[in-house]
Amino acid sequence: IEQLVEGFLQEALQAVEAKQSGRPFGPLTGLKRLDLKIGGSLPKEALTVILGNTGAGKTAFAGQIAAHAG
Repeated sequence: IEQLVEGFLQEALQAVEAKQSGRPFGPLTGLKRLDLKIGGSLPKEALTVILGNTGAGKTAFAGQIAAHAG
């Protein structure tokens, strides 16, 4: 449990440093308005789910994010 708590603490400190320096903490989508709406960037090292109807462009959107985020 100590390792888990230490990991959360380190990630929280990194997030604070990123916010104070004005840099993103996680990968950017490449869409400035969306990045602002989701708090600046996608969650770091977390699962992100993209939902939408068939043919809505989920795969293209995910590909765009992956290409931009590296």
